[in-house]
Amino acid sequence: MYANPALRPPILRALRNVVESQTQVQNQGEENESEKEESKENLRYLRGQAKNWLAVLFNVFASVERGERAQVGEVIGVWAGVAGESELAGAYRSVLGHLNTSLAGLRSQPKEKEGKVKTALQMLDILLVLAPYLPVVQKAEVVDVVVRGGVLDVSDGAVQKVGMRLVGRLVDLGGEGVLTSVGGVGELLERLAAVEGRGTTSGGKVRVPSPLYAGVCINRVRRTDCH
Repeated sequence: MYANPALRPPILRALRNVVESQTQVQNQGEENESEKEESKENLRYLRGQAKNWLAVLFNVFASVERGERAQVGEVIGVWAGVAGESELAGAYRSVLGHLNTSLAGLRSQPKEKEGKVKTALQMLDILLVLAPYLPVVQKAEVVDVVVRGGVLDVSDGAVQKVGMRLVGRLVDLGGEGVLTSVGGVGELLERLAAVEGRGTTSGGKVRVPSPLYAGVCINRVRRTDCH
Protein backbone atom coordinates (compact mmCIF):
# COMPACT_ATOMS: atom_id res chain seq x y z
CA MET A 1 0.00 0.00 0.00
CA TYR A 2 3.01 2.28 0.38
CA ALA A 3 5.11 1.50 -2.66
CA ASN A 4 2.33 0.86 -5.18
CA PRO A 5 -0.58 3.31 -4.86
CA ALA A 6 -2.48 1.49 -7.62
CA LEU A 7 -2.88 -1.51 -5.32
CA ARG A 8 -4.09 0.56 -2.39
CA PRO A 9 -7.84 0.75 -3.25
CA PRO A 10 -8.35 -3.02 -3.79
CA ILE A 11 -6.35 -3.87 -0.66
CA LEU A 12 -8.39 -1.40 1.38
CA ARG A 13 -11.63 -2.86 0.00
CA ALA A 14 -10.44 -6.34 0.95
CA LEU A 15 -9.54 -5.21 4.49
CA ARG A 16 -12.97 -3.68 4.85
CA ASN A 17 -14.83 -6.64 3.40
CA VAL A 18 -13.07 -9.21 5.57
CA VAL A 19 -14.46 -7.49 8.68
CA GLU A 20 -17.87 -6.44 7.39
CA SER A 21 -18.64 -9.89 5.98
CA GLN A 22 -18.36 -11.27 9.52
CA THR A 23 -20.21 -8.48 11.32
CA GLN A 24 -23.07 -8.79 8.83
CA VAL A 25 -23.47 -12.46 9.71
CA GLN A 26 -23.72 -11.51 13.39
CA ASN A 27 -26.49 -9.03 12.60
CA GLN A 28 -28.62 -11.62 10.82
CA GLY A 29 -31.43 -13.59 12.40
CA GLU A 30 -31.05 -16.82 14.33
CA GLU A 31 -31.90 -19.13 11.45
CA ASN A 32 -28.26 -20.13 10.91
CA GLU A 33 -26.63 -20.55 14.31
CA SER A 34 -23.67 -22.55 13.00
CA GLU A 35 -22.73 -19.77 10.56
CA LYS A 36 -23.05 -17.18 13.31
CA GLU A 37 -20.85 -19.22 15.62
CA GLU A 38 -18.21 -19.51 12.92
CA SER A 39 -18.29 -15.77 12.25
CA LYS A 40 -17.96 -15.13 15.98
CA GLU A 41 -14.73 -17.12 15.98
CA ASN A 42 -13.55 -15.25 12.91
CA LEU A 43 -14.26 -11.92 14.59
CA ARG A 44 -12.37 -13.05 17.66
CA TYR A 45 -9.37 -13.72 15.44
CA LEU A 46 -9.74 -10.38 13.63
CA ARG A 47 -10.00 -8.60 16.96
CA GLY A 48 -6.58 -9.97 17.84
CA GLN A 49 -5.19 -8.57 14.58
CA ALA A 50 -6.79 -5.15 14.93
CA LYS A 51 -3.92 -3.39 16.71
CA ASN A 52 -1.45 -4.34 13.97
CA TRP A 53 -3.79 -3.41 11.13
CA LEU A 54 -4.71 -0.11 12.75
CA ALA A 55 -1.00 0.75 12.98
CA VAL A 56 -0.57 -0.03 9.27
CA LEU A 57 -3.68 1.94 8.34
CA PHE A 58 -2.56 4.94 10.40
CA ASN A 59 0.72 4.97 8.47
CA VAL A 60 -1.11 4.74 5.15
CA PHE A 61 -3.48 7.51 6.23
CA ALA A 62 -0.53 9.76 7.05
CA SER A 63 1.25 8.95 3.79
CA VAL A 64 -1.51 10.04 1.39
CA GLU A 65 -2.74 13.52 0.58
CA ARG A 66 -5.62 14.82 2.67
CA GLY A 67 -8.10 14.62 -0.18
CA GLU A 68 -7.34 10.91 -0.65
CA ARG A 69 -7.85 9.82 2.96
CA ALA A 70 -11.58 9.10 2.93
CA GLN A 71 -11.28 5.43 1.96
CA VAL A 72 -8.46 4.83 4.42
CA GLY A 73 -10.46 6.53 7.17
CA GLU A 74 -13.48 4.32 6.47
CA VAL A 75 -11.36 1.18 6.83
CA ILE A 76 -9.82 2.51 10.05
CA GLY A 77 -13.35 2.94 11.39
CA VAL A 78 -14.30 -0.62 10.45
CA TRP A 79 -11.28 -2.11 12.23
CA ALA A 80 -11.67 0.21 15.24
CA GLY A 81 -15.24 -1.05 15.54
CA VAL A 82 -14.11 -4.65 16.06
CA ALA A 83 -10.95 -3.93 18.06
CA GLY A 84 -10.84 -5.04 21.66
CA GLU A 85 -10.61 -2.45 24.43
CA SER A 86 -6.87 -2.93 24.98
CA GLU A 87 -6.09 -3.01 21.24
CA LEU A 88 -8.01 0.20 20.62
CA ALA A 89 -6.46 1.85 23.67
CA GLY A 90 -2.97 1.01 22.40
CA ALA A 91 -3.71 2.44 18.95
CA TYR A 92 -5.25 5.55 20.50
CA ARG A 93 -2.24 6.09 22.77
CA SER A 94 0.07 5.93 19.78
CA VAL A 95 -1.88 8.61 17.90
CA LEU A 96 -2.18 10.86 20.95
CA GLY A 97 1.53 10.46 21.62
CA HIS A 98 2.42 11.61 18.10
CA LEU A 99 0.06 14.56 18.46
CA ASN A 100 1.60 15.65 21.77
CA THR A 101 5.11 15.27 20.34
CA SER A 102 4.25 17.45 17.36
CA LEU A 103 2.71 20.09 19.65
CA ALA A 104 5.82 20.09 21.85
CA GLY A 105 7.95 20.46 18.74
CA LEU A 106 5.91 23.45 17.58
CA ARG A 107 6.66 25.14 20.90
CA SER A 108 10.37 24.29 21.07
CA GLN A 109 11.39 24.09 17.39
CA PRO A 110 9.52 26.81 15.49
CA LYS A 111 11.91 26.53 12.55
CA GLU A 112 10.55 23.05 11.85
CA LYS A 113 6.96 24.26 11.93
CA GLU A 114 5.82 22.87 8.58
CA GLY A 115 6.58 19.23 9.40
CA LYS A 116 5.15 19.49 12.91
CA VAL A 117 1.95 21.11 11.64
CA LYS A 118 1.55 18.35 9.06
CA THR A 119 1.91 15.67 11.73
CA ALA A 120 -0.52 17.45 14.06
CA LEU A 121 -3.14 17.64 11.31
CA GLN A 122 -2.69 13.97 10.46
CA MET A 123 -3.14 12.89 14.08
CA LEU A 124 -6.17 15.16 14.59
CA ASP A 125 -7.78 13.71 11.47
CA ILE A 126 -7.17 10.17 12.73
CA LEU A 127 -8.71 11.08 16.11
CA LEU A 128 -11.78 12.34 14.25
CA VAL A 129 -12.11 8.89 12.68
CA LEU A 130 -11.59 7.12 16.03
CA ALA A 131 -13.92 9.44 17.97
CA PRO A 132 -17.09 7.26 17.82
CA TYR A 133 -15.21 4.23 19.17
CA LEU A 134 -13.40 5.84 22.12
CA PRO A 135 -14.77 5.52 25.66
CA VAL A 136 -15.84 8.73 27.39
CA VAL A 137 -12.62 8.95 29.41
CA GLN A 138 -10.53 9.03 26.25
CA LYS A 139 -12.92 11.43 24.51
CA ALA A 140 -12.48 13.77 27.46
CA GLU A 141 -8.71 13.37 27.34
CA VAL A 142 -8.62 14.42 23.69
CA VAL A 143 -10.80 17.47 24.37
CA ASP A 144 -8.42 18.43 27.15
CA VAL A 145 -5.44 18.15 24.79
CA VAL A 146 -7.20 20.40 22.27
CA VAL A 147 -8.49 22.97 24.75
CA ARG A 148 -5.62 23.02 27.26
CA GLY A 149 -2.82 21.00 25.72
CA GLY A 150 -1.77 23.34 22.95
CA VAL A 151 -3.84 22.60 19.84
CA LEU A 152 -5.77 25.87 20.12
CA ASP A 153 -2.53 27.74 20.81
CA VAL A 154 -0.94 26.73 17.51
CA SER A 155 -0.69 29.75 15.23
CA ASP A 156 -1.67 27.69 12.18
CA GLY A 157 -5.35 28.23 11.39
CA ALA A 158 -5.81 24.77 9.84
CA VAL A 159 -4.73 23.04 13.07
CA GLN A 160 -7.11 25.22 15.07
CA LYS A 161 -10.01 24.49 12.72
CA VAL A 162 -9.55 20.72 12.89
CA GLY A 163 -9.10 20.96 16.65
CA MET A 164 -12.38 22.86 16.97
CA ARG A 165 -14.12 20.35 14.76
CA LEU A 166 -12.78 17.53 16.91
CA VAL A 167 -14.01 19.22 20.10
CA GLY A 168 -17.48 19.58 18.62
CA ARG A 169 -17.56 15.94 17.56
CA LEU A 170 -16.37 14.65 20.93
CA VAL A 171 -18.76 16.84 22.92
CA ASP A 172 -21.62 15.69 20.72
CA LEU A 173 -20.65 12.04 21.24
CA GLY A 174 -19.57 12.17 24.88
CA GLY A 175 -22.01 14.69 26.36
CA GLU A 176 -21.75 15.71 29.99
CA GLY A 177 -18.84 13.38 30.72
CA VAL A 178 -16.68 15.25 28.23
CA LEU A 179 -17.87 18.72 29.27
CA THR A 180 -17.19 18.03 32.94
CA SER A 181 -13.59 17.10 32.16
CA VAL A 182 -12.85 20.61 30.87
CA GLY A 183 -14.54 22.47 33.72
CA GLY A 184 -18.05 22.55 32.31
CA VAL A 185 -19.69 24.19 29.37
CA GLY A 186 -18.96 27.74 30.55
CA GLU A 187 -15.20 27.28 30.62
CA LEU A 188 -15.21 25.53 27.26
CA LEU A 189 -17.22 28.31 25.63
CA GLU A 190 -14.88 30.94 27.07
CA ARG A 191 -11.87 29.10 25.66
CA LEU A 192 -13.43 28.72 22.21
CA ALA A 193 -14.48 32.38 22.17
CA ALA A 194 -10.94 33.44 23.08
CA VAL A 195 -9.50 31.53 20.14
CA GLU A 196 -12.01 32.66 17.50
CA GLY A 197 -10.42 34.90 14.92
CA ARG A 198 -6.94 34.48 16.37
CA GLY A 199 -5.66 31.79 14.00
CA THR A 200 -3.54 32.94 11.08
CA THR A 201 -2.27 31.48 7.84
CA SER A 202 -0.08 32.88 5.12
CA GLY A 203 -3.23 34.44 3.66
CA GLY A 204 -4.04 36.34 6.84
CA LYS A 205 -6.57 35.95 9.61
CA VAL A 206 -8.71 32.82 9.73
CA ARG A 207 -11.95 32.64 11.66
CA VAL A 208 -12.26 29.27 13.36
CA PRO A 209 -15.88 28.09 13.44
CA SER A 210 -16.47 28.26 17.18
CA PRO A 211 -20.15 29.29 16.88
CA LEU A 212 -20.91 25.89 15.39
CA TYR A 213 -19.36 24.06 18.32
CA ALA A 214 -20.56 26.58 20.87
CA GLY A 215 -24.01 25.59 19.63
CA VAL A 216 -23.26 21.96 20.47
CA CYS A 217 -22.34 23.01 24.00
CA ILE A 218 -25.22 25.46 24.44
CA ASN A 219 -27.68 22.69 23.66
CA ARG A 220 -26.39 20.93 26.76
CA VAL A 221 -26.45 23.88 29.16
CA ARG A 222 -28.71 23.39 32.16
CA ARG A 223 -31.07 26.17 33.13
CA THR A 224 -28.95 26.94 36.19
CA ASP A 225 -25.88 27.48 33.99
CA CYS A 226 -27.61 30.44 32.32
CA HIS A 227 -28.01 32.44 35.56
